[in-house]
Amino acid sequence: MKWKFAGIGLLAASLLFGAGMMVQAQIDIDVEEPANDFDPGRPMDLSDLGILPVPDRDDEPADDGPPPELGIEEVEEGSGEQARPGDFILAHYRVKGEDGSVRFDSRQAERPAEFRLNTADRLANWDKAFVDMRPGGKRTLTVPPRLEVDRRLWTPPMGRTATLTYEVELLEVAPGVRKTVEEAGEGRRAEPGDLVHATFEATFKSEERGELIARSGEQPVVFALGTGRLLLGLQDGLPGVQAGERLTLKIDPRLALGRRAILGLVPSEAAAEYRLTIHRVEEGITHEIEREGAGDAVRRDQSIEAHITVKLAENEEKVFSSYDDGPPRSLTFMGTNEPVPSLFLAMRGMKPGEIRVARIPAPFAFGAVGYRDVIPPDADLLYRIELVRSDD
Repeated sequence: MKWKFAGIGLLAASLLFGAGMMVQAQIDIDVEEPANDFDPGRPMDLSDLGILPVPDRDDEPADDGPPPELGIEEVEEGSGEQARPGDFILAHYRVKGEDGSVRFDSRQAERPAEFRLNTADRLANWDKAFVDMRPGGKRTLTVPPRLEVDRRLWTPPMGRTATLTYEVELLEVAPGVRKTVEEAGEGRRAEPGDLVHATFEATFKSEERGELIARSGEQPVVFALGTGRLLLGLQDGLPGVQAGERLTLKIDPRLALGRRAILGLVPSEAAAEYRLTIHRVEEGITHEIEREGAGDAVRRDQSIEAHITVKLAENEEKVFSSYDDGPPRSLTFMGTNEPVPSLFLAMRGMKPGEIRVARIPAPFAFGAVGYRDVIPPDADLLYRIELVRSDD
């Protein structure tokens, strides 16, 4: 069976494409944001959005020197396609202690590891073990104390002092997103923090219900890259595109709708294929540096301390400032959770001591919904950020 439609209802469209988009003409979508417990009757405080004060450093563990490194030894090369960032991995692994005793064996437990390679919610060390491996390949990982591998697998005791050995074997590699460029574009290459204007036709395929085809119409849809609100397949496939480019994205079901179904039309776990024409790539989040910093640029896997002031860009009315409370705020960017929208995008490349003012277009902030009566709909924001400290 084949389904076709050009006009898309609110719920169906938000599931088909994600919330990180602006829509014009044929597709009429008013994306609803989840409710929160913010009280508009008192001044806005970032603690409402999940930011906590900096802990007392007297309670922090002592610095034991530079972080240890993961040891990787090639035991046997596999064959076939290499594992690449964004691919899905199926692997067996055995964990041994320093005395050679087996702490865990996934074959005996009949629990092979299945995960997506090199994504924000994975710990980097486990990903490093499988980069460029081929099915059938085997590697041995040496994991010193204080170095985590992956919290979703067998977890060693907290505070361990012994080195562990992981023997891994790659069983299968399944591509997450495969991009085919039919016509090259030119100009700026899209990157996280940009706005991509595109028209498209999307086909969702399943054995249960055949195909469903959704079209954007003649007017471009505007995708905000890097917000974490798009379907994962689009989030991974759109960076790098250029104006004038025509391309196809074939998306694994787990990066399309996953286990969600749409109004009885699209069953769960349907594969997706997007055929896109890129009309324009527009710089989205911009910044000006007030004071240069020094050292290494901030990373997602770090904990940082920063002062943040949020203003409305239109009139520079202050919404919040951590300076009013005194101490800087303690932040972490692991996973997709952020204390204020697109904060990590605004801080990319920042070094300790740096102060910058970033302009956040509405699609990267609170969009067409706004934030209660504090931030109006379609409001651009200004973030003034001082990076006080970052932890390695």
